[in-house]
Amino acid sequence: MIARTCIVSGTCEALVPSLFEIDDDGAHVLLEPVPDNLLEAARDAADQCPSRALTVIS
Repeated sequence: MIARTCIVSGTCEALVPSLFEIDDDGAHVLLEPVPDNLLEAARDAADQCPSRALTVIS
């Protein structure tokens, strides 16, 4: 989930481009639920998000 606090830094997309996408409307999660093989990468992206806008629920 991406919260409204997202500042569209692009960190999530840079770390996991197969899961996140940045466009003119902001950041989007491409795959929900997150596939098991991307959970660790999604958690890493959430940890590195500068605005703490990502939440990974498993």
